[in-house]
Amino acid sequence: MKTTKLINLLLNGSNTFFSPLSLNAALGMLYNGASGETRAEMAEAHGMADFTDTEINEYYQKMLQALLKIDPNTDIGIANSIWYRIGLPVKQPFIDVNRNFFEAEVKSLDFNSPDAANIINKC
Repeated sequence: MKTTKLINLLLNGSNTFFSPLSLNAALGMLYNGASGETRAEMAEAHGMADFTDTEINEYYQKMLQALLKIDPNTDIGIANSIWYRIGLPVKQPFIDVNRNFFEAEVKSLDFNSPDAANIINKC
C-alpha cells in the first residue's frame, strides 16, 4: 500500500492528527521484520528497492538524529516502541536492529489486559 493511500485511510474525512514522520518511522521498523513478497512490495512502495538494509536503517537513524539537532531553540522528543503479544516468538535480530537504529523499546504485553493501553501510553 502506498503511503498516500495509507494517509488517506487515516484521514478519511475526519478531524484526525498524526505525524507523517512517526508513520514513516513505524513503517521503517516494520520493514525490518517483513520478508518475501511483503518486504519487496514495501521496498518498492517506499522507493527503497535499490538500497541495502544497512543503508535504509542508517538513513532513518541519521534523519531522526538530525531532527533532534536542527533547531537548538526547539525541544523535540522522538519515542519509538514495538509492542508484541506476550508469548509470541520475536526474532532477536528484529529487536536488535530496531533498538540500534530507531532507539525503539521492544516489549511484550498482554493485550487482553484492561491496563494494556495505559501501559503503552505511559512509555
